[in-house]
Amino acid sequence: SPGPFNVRNAQANPLTDEMVKNAKDSGITAVNVTVASGDFQSAFESMGYWERELRVHPDGLTKVASVADLQRAKETGRLGLIYGFQNAVMLGTDLGRLDLFYNFGVRIIQLTYNDRNARGDGCLEPANAGLSRFGAAVVERMNELGMLVDLGHCGVQTTADANAVSR
Repeated sequence: SPGPFNVRNAQANPLTDEMVKNAKDSGITAVNVTVASGDFQSAFESMGYWERELRVHPDGLTKVASVADLQRAKETGRLGLIYGFQNAVMLGTDLGRLDLFYNFGVRIIQLTYNDRNARGDGCLEPANAGLSRFGAAVVERMNELGMLVDLGHCGVQTTADANAVSR
């Protein structure tokens, strides 16, 4: 018998009808599916996996890229999948990648994951230097696109800086 519906199981194996039924029967309208936490290529490989699952299970799953999509998931009793990244390393230093990922349905990006990256310091960085200039540009562009800026795992100063940029 397959285990519970969770991302780790899903990444290793295709979803079964039973897993999708369990998720659908939970009554949850939508979840933030971590489609990537690594490099550019792995982000697209993971999104490809979820795109396949959406095609295989159209009666149980739906992609959420807007408020209307979220409402439709609720009305149809399907589990909405909101694509999100834990960490923003797949952006590299190319601000244009935000538009690319947005066009593929990514709506949530966590700026850092514990450590320092090109956007800012994570929560485990002792320096707590905050948001970089590039990080500020990322936050500004995410706001323009209507993407959620996830500050989980960010350092205190990175969080404060991202909030200030978002005002």
